[in-house]
Amino acid sequence: MNYKEAAKMLVEKGFYHSNLKAWPREHISRAMLQFMDRPMTERLAFLQKEMNSVFDGYSYQGQADSLNQGAEDMVHTFVISEFTEKEVFPSEWQVYLSNEFKSISDQLFQIENELIKQLNLTIKRVDLGHMVSCNFYPAQGEISNKLRLSEHPDVSVFTIFPFGIDDQLEYEENGEWKPLLASNNLVIFSGYLLETLSNGKVKALNHRVKNIEEACQERLSFAFFTIPNNEAKLNVNGNTINATNYFESYLALF
Repeated sequence: MNYKEAAKMLVEKGFYHSNLKAWPREHISRAMLQFMDRPMTERLAFLQKEMNSVFDGYSYQGQADSLNQGAEDMVHTFVISEFTEKEVFPSEWQVYLSNEFKSISDQLFQIENELIKQLNLTIKRVDLGHMVSCNFYPAQGEISNKLRLSEHPDVSVFTIFPFGIDDQLEYEENGEWKPLLASNNLVIFSGYLLETLSNGKVKALNHRVKNIEEACQERLSFAFFTIPNNEAKLNVNGNTINATNYFESYLALF
């Protein structure tokens, strides 16, 4: 991957379509679908407030108090991260967490370290970790909303789609919404923490998922977020803040 070009595109556009072929997503897809097959009463035992680890846990369509989606969003989400002991997560995720998660995370950190150098960021690898947003969009009978996921910047330094993206994403540029091209390669977005750490040099990509007639079938999407760990000390405009301070400032956007 051309890291100089990637950094340039993140500064100019907020996203980068790499030439790295997307990885298979069979196992993580199976885990999410198996979890969604559980009765709702069982799924509710894994809500974010029950997991008690910031974003980790389950959010359901129509939920008013989720930290990572709005009540109007037509999506069910399960967030997993390295910040929670894997045994706490549902059984469906155990094989993935024990095997592929660490392997993918390690490979993504190699990419992210190079981007951090190119963007002259002061944050260190030891201050960062990964969480994964696993998103299940149910098939829609009748379209009653123009969006499946409302507009937002991500909480991350980088958001990486290691399994590629489909054609339902849109991004905001100069006040206009534009389609993001589908890709079978790894795709990177700039997050709000990247905007914060770069003092606004790199803008977080504001994006959303559109809802169109031909796209109302079931949809799965998986994004890896680079976020600070609990011990991180972040230098923001000459001030030192911790992860809790940062998450509070991010959530205050909504």
